[in-house]
Amino acid sequence: MMITPMKDTYKTGSKITLSCSAESSPPAMIKWIVDGVYLNQSGPQLQLENVTQGNSGHYTCVLHNTVTSRFTMHFSFLLIDPITAVVVKPTSGPAMLHEPFTLQCEVAGSADTILWWMNGQPISADNATVFGMNNKTLTLNSVQPSDNGHYKCQAFNSVSNMTSSPYTVNVICKLSPDNLATEGNSYNLTCNVTGPADHVYWMKNGELLHENNRTVFSMDNKTVSFIPLNHYDTGDYQCMAVNAVGNMTSPLHMLLVNFGPETPIIQGPDFAETGGYAVFNCSAMSVPPSHFSWWYNGSMVANTSVFKAGPLSLNMTGEYTCMAYNNVTGKNSTNSAMLTVIGMKI
Repeated sequence: MMITPMKDTYKTGSKITLSCSAESSPPAMIKWIVDGVYLNQSGPQLQLENVTQGNSGHYTCVLHNTVTSRFTMHFSFLLIDPITAVVVKPTSGPAMLHEPFTLQCEVAGSADTILWWMNGQPISADNATVFGMNNKTLTLNSVQPSDNGHYKCQAFNSVSNMTSSPYTVNVICKLSPDNLATEGNSYNLTCNVTGPADHVYWMKNGELLHENNRTVFSMDNKTVSFIPLNHYDTGDYQCMAVNAVGNMTSPLHMLLVNFGPETPIIQGPDFAETGGYAVFNCSAMSVPPSHFSWWYNGSMVANTSVFKAGPLSLNMTGEYTCMAYNNVTGKNSTNSAMLTVIGMKI
């Protein structure tokens, strides 16, 4: 039996021709069997077009001389899908300094072997670098600035190989806050940088942060101090460290300034009739939200933001006071509303 082209393994989509012949008198009848099943085809050639994995198997040609005897020849081959796509993706968020980080090699098609490359150089496993899932994952146990670079994976099988486009890893340095952020107090943010930094820049809500009479940079711009904090300093902060060979930017740090309460705002009636009810609502700007209490004639009458007075009588005319209290800042603020109770007309 002749196979064209002659291989043990073929790529799906290929064209394969099997030819079978023998000296015979009288001429032999030729039939074909695949995995023990006769094909509805006879003749010296069997052509397989655009083959799939289902065409894999054990092929037999049967030559039958009606006068002498039957003779068979066998051949087996395997069909494998070629690799059509290879992509490197992270399994989670960005590469954070000193934290683990994993890349995954996603392969369309079957892969017998996967290799990893960084900046054009092969990567080997060691104490800091671990391969998993038959080399489909690459884990950096503790990310270092030296891990910055372009990563590729290369997938192989017996009929093809393909290399991914580069995935760029940018190691992100951390931003550390100092103490509880409370309006009126001093507060520091520090940019932790591993390695030399020629410049450090600060951003608030995506815009460059500048010094002013309350915002001061120190330690070669690695620290920004708010002297003192204002609740308008609330926002998303980042630092960026730059040197001659690259830059790294920290993740966002949400600075939430605790403040207040400011003077409460009271909503409610100025007048109400006897026998009815008066409902007062108290609110105050505060982070975190304040707790509320209501007072009348020196006694607490409610410990909620909403107070419902009634049924009303004439002696309930007077001043009602709302107190807002912030248990983080330790501050309170009050405001009062005057209610006049009038007799209901008959």
